[in-house]
Amino acid sequence: MQMHTTMDDIARECGLSKKTVSRVFADSPSVKQSTRDKVMESAKRLRYEVNFLARNFSSNRSGFIGVAAPMDAMIGGSYFAEVMKGFRRAIPDDLGYVFALFDTNSDFFNNGEKLAKLYRQRRVDGILAVAMHTRDQFVDSLGQIGVPLVVVGEKPSNPNVCATFCNDAHGITLLCTHLYSCGHRRIAFIEGPPEYASSGLRKQAFLKFARKQGLELPAHYAQTAYTHHSGRIAGQPPHPGGHFRGRF
Repeated sequence: MQMHTTMDDIARECGLSKKTVSRVFADSPSVKQSTRDKVMESAKRLRYEVNFLARNFSSNRSGFIGVAAPMDAMIGGSYFAEVMKGFRRAIPDDLGYVFALFDTNSDFFNNGEKLAKLYRQRRVDGILAVAMHTRDQFVDSLGQIGVPLVVVGEKPSNPNVCATFCNDAHGITLLCTHLYSCGHRRIAFIEGPPEYASSGLRKQAFLKFARKQGLELPAHYAQTAYTHHSGRIAGQPPHPGGHFRGRF
């Protein structure tokens, strides 16, 4: 008893060659729409499942997109969860890609030679780098070996690297302006980790606003990780009526 439908079965039912059926599943533009519809109807009727591994091998693709992030700070956080939702909307499952996670804190990922080997072995077709540290070397390494790369959430120092990020300085200025317009003059600032470029950009924007408005400095200040838990702790004075743990 035959357990799985093959392309030979579909070709035989449609009266086509196996090569033509293969072109349909490879989305070749050389196949007529009527032929494509006929093959897809047959595949659905026979419950044919595309062998993505074999298809990717023949097309010199791995079928994997790497998601690189500092796992200790990202995994379990709402920010990372929302970023992953965005990735899935942009690259839905029906495109045949699977996400593979990489920890940018590992020595392996910041080793240019090992990264090059990873790509040469076709383990990934591209990398989405989330929350890149200022000390990370992998961006330059990936650029040198030609790996498709997009940095998400941080502005890389290399202007030739494709990236998507927010205007951190403008965002902080808007927040401070809102608080100031509400009559607040003693505004605290909780800074993110120093290894993120966004932390420095936000801090400088806050200081610039405070000086422009003549707010008292040094202002109340704390530095912590980019997590909800750390933010709550940093926002609690050590005693009733007390101050934050540090000053500029």
